Order: sequence, then structure tokens, then C-alpha cells
Amino acid sequence: MRYYGIIGHPVDHSMSADYFTRFFADNGIEAVYQRFDVPETSQLEAVIRHGQLAGANVTIPHKIHVMNIVDTLSDEAREIGAVNVLKILREGDDIRVLGFNTDALGFRDSIAPRLGARRKALLFGTGGGAKAVAYALKTLGIEYTIVSRTPQQGQIAYQELTEDIIADNLIIINATPLGMAGQWEGKSIDIPLHAIGKQHLVYDIIHTPKMTPLMLNAKQQGAQVVGGTDMFLRQAEATWKIWNNDNLKL
Repeated sequence: MRYYGIIGHPVDHSMSADYFTRFFADNGIEAVYQRFDVPETSQLEAVIRHGQLAGANVTIPHKIHVMNIVDTLSDEAREIGAVNVLKILREGDDIRVLGFNTDALGFRDSIAPRLGARRKALLFGTGGGAKAVAYALKTLGIEYTIVSRTPQQGQIAYQELTEDIIADNLIIINATPLGMAGQWEGKSIDIPLHAIGKQHLVYDIIHTPKMTPLMLNAKQQGAQVVGGTDMFLRQAEATWKIWNNDNLKL
């Protein structure tokens, strides 16, 4: 029996437990998938190193901090600066934790066929999910501007958004937790929605609920909207390939 799980806070919203529990049952795989609600970063090492986990998904707010616990990073995870998948190798008392990022792949393969001629994006958020999205946009040759509540050099603040900026960036991506089931449910990024039109693609990487307030409002404006379920499924498939490859070592 192998043990897997999702580590984050909160974790009740995540589709991962249902997805992998069903996947294991459908494919006759002897494995268990659990939720680990870990509110403090100081608790991460105990869950990862001192339990029975052979692998784990990592979600907010730990995708960046968990890099401090990982022994070896994949090249992609290192360049992105965030980890959402752990592979944990246990041989007696010897424990090695490998860190990967499948978010970027999931997002890239999901948005690519929907881009059309659009080549400029506004990316809302600066956390681990946003870092993966930024990496994916770079690989696709999409110019992007990060929008943040506390902008650093090269970023812009929410209050700087204008109709002209929205009109010039036909891809709008929410990589913040605003709108997610739980404490952020019903909330949305603060942007001039009236400037969004049918020419826009609005992508919300949140997968629960399937239709966030941002998506609902953008759809009413005629925009093409995409939720995070497709991204989730793609990154989950890539996650299992990592876990199921016994020869994979970094």
C-alpha cells in the first residue's frame, strides 16, 4: 500500500482527493490519498518527512516555502520558483524529497489551443500558482504584466488598471485565491469589468467552484471564460506519471 495526499491550508476545496481516490479504485491501484490541512509552514517537514507519504500535491499557501524542505528540485520547478508535487523516496531511515511543478504544464496545455491571435496578458497574483502561469506564458511567447496589491518593479497595482490597459491585454488570468470555495468564495479581483468584451479570454485557475464570480461577470460581458478544471486534470495526469515512475530520480 502506498500513501499520497494533498498538503495545504485550506484543503477541503481541492478536487485532488476525489480525483485520485477514484483513479486508484478504477485502475486497481493499492494506494490511499488523504487531505493534510497544514496551516503553519513550521508543520510541513513533520508531514512530509516523518509520515508514510510516497508523494504529495502541494497547494496554497505552501508552494514556495516547501522548496526549503525539498532535497532536489527539477529544473522546471527551480526556474519557476514553486513546487506543487513531491516525490518522497524512503529506503529505511534514508528519506529524499524531490520537488516538481506540473502546474505550468497543466496551464500551458490548457490555454494554448484557446489563445487564437491574443498575445498580451494581465496576470493577477504573485504566489506559487502565478509563478507557474508566468513560466507557461513565457514558453508560449505571450507578453504578460503582473498585477499585484503590492507591486514590485515591473509590476502594476490594481488601482493603475485602466480601460485602455484592459483593452490592450486580451488575456486576463486570475492566479489569486479570490473566488475559491471557502474563505475567498464569492470574492473577485477588482478590475474594470465593463472594459472586458467578446475579444477577451478570461482564465481563472481556480477549479472549485467551476464558475467563479470573475468568470460569471466576464461571461456577461461576452468574454470567453475558462475555469481551472482543465488545468487541474492535466497537471494531475502529469503528477501520477511522476509518482508512478520508480526509476525517476533527480
